[in-house]
Amino acid sequence: MSTFPMAPQVGLEPTTDRLTADSSTTELLWINLYVFEYQAQILL
Repeated sequence: MSTFPMAPQVGLEPTTDRLTADSSTTELLWINLYVFEYQAQILL
Protein backbone atom coordinates (compact mmCIF):
# COMPACT_ATOMS: atom_id res chain seq x y z
CA MET A 1 0.00 0.00 0.00
CA SER A 2 1.18 3.51 -0.75
CA THR A 3 2.36 5.88 1.99
CA PHE A 4 1.45 9.05 0.10
CA PRO A 5 -1.82 10.38 -1.32
CA MET A 6 -2.47 9.71 -4.97
CA ALA A 7 -4.35 12.89 -5.86
CA PRO A 8 -4.55 16.54 -4.80
CA GLN A 9 -7.03 17.67 -2.18
CA VAL A 10 -10.59 18.34 -3.29
CA GLY A 11 -10.88 21.86 -4.67
CA LEU A 12 -7.91 21.94 -7.03
CA GLU A 13 -9.72 19.72 -9.51
CA PRO A 14 -12.86 17.61 -9.45
CA THR A 15 -12.33 14.23 -7.77
CA THR A 16 -12.07 11.22 -10.03
CA ASP A 17 -11.75 7.43 -9.98
CA ARG A 18 -9.62 7.37 -13.14
CA LEU A 19 -6.45 5.30 -13.44
CA THR A 20 -3.05 7.01 -13.29
CA ALA A 21 -2.66 6.67 -17.07
CA ASP A 22 -5.68 8.94 -17.39
CA SER A 23 -4.68 11.37 -14.60
CA SER A 24 -4.66 15.11 -15.08
CA THR A 25 -1.48 17.19 -15.09
CA THR A 26 -2.16 18.47 -11.57
CA GLU A 27 -2.61 14.92 -10.26
CA LEU A 28 0.61 13.74 -11.90
CA LEU A 29 2.60 16.68 -10.54
CA TRP A 30 1.20 16.00 -7.05
CA ILE A 31 2.22 12.33 -7.27
CA ASN A 32 5.72 13.18 -8.53
CA LEU A 33 6.26 15.63 -5.65
CA TYR A 34 5.49 12.98 -3.05
CA VAL A 35 7.59 10.32 -4.81
CA PHE A 36 10.57 12.71 -4.89
CA GLU A 37 10.17 13.56 -1.19
CA TYR A 38 9.78 9.88 -0.27
CA GLN A 39 12.94 8.91 -2.18
CA ALA A 40 14.88 11.75 -0.54
CA GLN A 41 13.91 10.43 2.92
CA ILE A 42 15.14 6.95 2.01
CA LEU A 43 18.55 8.31 0.99
CA LEU A 44 19.07 10.15 4.30
